[in-house]
Amino acid sequence: MQPSRNMPRVSRRSCGGRHVLGLLIVTATVVYLSCRAGAWLANPKIPKFPHLGLLQPGQQVERLSPAAYLRVPTPDYHDVTLVDASWRAIGPGLAFNRVTVLRAGQEVDTIAVVRIAPAKNALQPITGYRAKGVCDMRTLADWQKQTAAPVVFNSAQYMAEPRGRPCALLKCDGIAYGPDFVASIRGALVSQPTRAGLPAVDLLDFDYTFDAQRASRFSRSRTEAAYEATIAPRLKAYRQVVAHWPILLDQAGRIRVDQTERQARRTVVAKDHDGNLLVLATEGEYFTLYNLGRLLKDDRGSPRPAFDIRTAMNLDGGPPSGLLVNTASLQYASSGPVGGSGTDLMVLGVQMAIPTVICVQPNP
Repeated sequence: MQPSRNMPRVSRRSCGGRHVLGLLIVTATVVYLSCRAGAWLANPKIPKFPHLGLLQPGQQVERLSPAAYLRVPTPDYHDVTLVDASWRAIGPGLAFNRVTVLRAGQEVDTIAVVRIAPAKNALQPITGYRAKGVCDMRTLADWQKQTAAPVVFNSAQYMAEPRGRPCALLKCDGIAYGPDFVASIRGALVSQPTRAGLPAVDLLDFDYTFDAQRASRFSRSRTEAAYEATIAPRLKAYRQVVAHWPILLDQAGRIRVDQTERQARRTVVAKDHDGNLLVLATEGEYFTLYNLGRLLKDDRGSPRPAFDIRTAMNLDGGPPSGLLVNTASLQYASSGPVGGSGTDLMVLGVQMAIPTVICVQPNP
């Protein structure tokens, strides 16, 4: 093809000049961004976890900073201590605390805790899952707006397909979602019993909740027949049920998870020695599951425990993990981003939409 007479002539010299100019611009841009990033990471005033915080009425959750995820500490667990702030009453039968986690004197995470008195509050799971292909996913803030609950936190794990279906038994107001039996389940959070003589709110460890002979039968076999004979009757006696795995720390002091290097945000429900229910949510990604169990065990044996936990069960972790408090005296929000560190995609400032949450509602 012959060039048109109307096409401008471009000399090789001018093309080479443009290439050099473009290379200089790209190089200058890379150097500038590198310097800015270095200054950003070196600035001690940048908060370690800027995506969380105590919020005033009308304020929004702070947008995420990449520095928060570039600074995730290594999972090494040594010389770990807790700086326990005082418990703060935030409503009838509700108290709030933020406990700073130090490793060798350096802050590595913070754990937000809500303490719930079962005599004054009930738990109510809410799900947007209805059937295969039908699932309403919302952020914690949107779920709180819908329910007007003073405390909302994420529930157990759910499936990618069918989208949003619970991985284990979930009962909301007596309606069951998800599979009734999964061999790997180890415990359940229950509320609102349908018969007398049962606790209003309880955390069941299937290895200890029932008499030793019946519990050991299910623990040994993990069969559906053993489940139906031992576990199912108790779960059927509650209107609200969130079954999950694993039991993180049991009443005998055993940490019942394997050691791994997997760090993530964590949400844990627990029962203390006074019968209160605790909801713990880490604000950062320091903890592996095993190390969080180790922390709770070490705290139990300390002279002045911050949590004094008898039994603890893990809920969903990673980006779905979150806790939101909205009462007259406290507005607090902490939730993970879409993606999260260690993944191929992290959308900064966009909170994770999840299909199921657990609400704390005051008793009438």
